[in-house]
Amino acid sequence: MKKICFLSLLLAMPVLSFAQFNAANKNAVKTHVGLRAGVGISTYNLDEPRALVTPVVGLAFDYKIASIPLYFDSGVYYMDLGTKFKDFKHPYHMVSIQYPNGRPEDKITHTLHNHSLMIPVGLSYHLYLTNNMVLQPFSGIYLSYGITNEKIDVGLREGVGMSFGKFYTNIGINLGLIKQTGKVEVDYNYEIAVEKCLQSSAFLSIGYNF
Repeated sequence: MKKICFLSLLLAMPVLSFAQFNAANKNAVKTHVGLRAGVGISTYNLDEPRALVTPVVGLAFDYKIASIPLYFDSGVYYMDLGTKFKDFKHPYHMVSIQYPNGRPEDKITHTLHNHSLMIPVGLSYHLYLTNNMVLQPFSGIYLSYGITNEKIDVGLREGVGMSFGKFYTNIGINLGLIKQTGKVEVDYNYEIAVEKCLQSSAFLSIGYNF
């Protein structure tokens, strides 16, 4: 008898889960608008790249586009899509037989800023774990405009979010597809040019949906 009850419970669990999901889906909000703030890291595919830590702030928007909880995602964000990298601190660096390309100790870390506005465009699927806890994997592209280098970038954007009622958090990555350029002024007479490099970044943010 106990085995029959146990098997019945196991068989009933998927039905109950589907019923709970269906009820939550019927009550799914048609659209969300929210504020986002967090931290990100950005880097370029240079020889000796270092991660640039940057704040991430923005306004997010989504809209349900199907009978299932599939949403169109967009918004506008600020992020510094620059990088840090190691290079020589002076163009006349010391060269020797042992170090024909210069001594490693003559290199310092430079910072290349690229303050940017980003507009992501993609899709997210809202998986209702409970009525108030929703897992939200998302995928799409982004368009960014570099205020600093006056360049446009287009890239891929992937990640996953989670909402707890009106509170939200997410983590994801951006992979640029257009090569970027920039310059770092070391001193009055010396600049380091950064040319034809792809940008990549990651972000972690929290937010509130109205």
